[in-house]
Amino acid sequence: MPDNLWNTPHLPQIEQDKLYPSPTVLHVNTVMRDALFERFKTKICHNPALDRTLVSFQGNKQVPFYSWFKYKEGFSQQLVSYLLQNLMPQAGTLLDPFAGAGSALFAANELGWITQGIEVLPVGVYAIKARIAATQVNAELFRQLVAQTLAVNFEEHYDELFAFNHIAITKGAYPKDEEKNLIGYIAYCNRHIEEEHARNLFLYAAFCILEDMSYTRKDGQYLRWDIRSGRSQGKKPFDKGHILSFQRAIEIKLRQISTDLLGSLKQRSFFDTEIQTIANDGMCQGFETTPRKTLGKI
Repeated sequence: MPDNLWNTPHLPQIEQDKLYPSPTVLHVNTVMRDALFERFKTKICHNPALDRTLVSFQGNKQVPFYSWFKYKEGFSQQLVSYLLQNLMPQAGTLLDPFAGAGSALFAANELGWITQGIEVLPVGVYAIKARIAATQVNAELFRQLVAQTLAVNFEEHYDELFAFNHIAITKGAYPKDEEKNLIGYIAYCNRHIEEEHARNLFLYAAFCILEDMSYTRKDGQYLRWDIRSGRSQGKKPFDKGHILSFQRAIEIKLRQISTDLLGSLKQRSFFDTEIQTIANDGMCQGFETTPRKTLGKI
């Protein structure tokens, strides 16, 4: 049998034999992973500059702009910056075919790279569009609108037209009064915030706090439901801890966004961006940026 990744001569024959009968998938995966490690372990070295937080969202928690939305499936801005600065110090073009919330695109662009990204999931597309809006909004105007908006009684602006069309997994996710305030806020933003980029960021702020004000917490591809939700519980009831009111949650998020914008006015000069749909069905969107000028269509 020819040598390949899974046929590793240095493993005992009994271990190699385990690869070819029909054991459980889990067992096969374990043996194959061990074989992979054995083959390349002499090339593996420890880099103290890299840790767990860099390859997950954890590293973004305190980073301006990146910390607005808790995109747990993403990785950190610091990881992208570290890899580019150490492996590719000369700026070039970065293509991210699975752009997520855009961490790689924006981190690379801050280092002077031209970036191209493709994302299918609406949540990622929405996050990237909001970050683009942040590069184009007037920071001082946004600050003024925050002060003005936080004085509004959102419940008075409630309109069924903007109410959520809940599905089974989201029904009852928010306390009723808080959801009413949330819907009123969305209606207010759409009707009273005229500047497009500011309005997009105000709506994005509400998107970013949905988990903070809900009875739920994302757990992998599922939701965990707080015991106060009234939903059926498993063997170990889940207590999420303090759940923020909508008013408090949106105030914290809007002030965070405003602070980041005012502290990084130069962010808006990094690039102008044009967003193009690159799939006929409209589900997959591409993003292309270049420092200090607008590119054509992807």
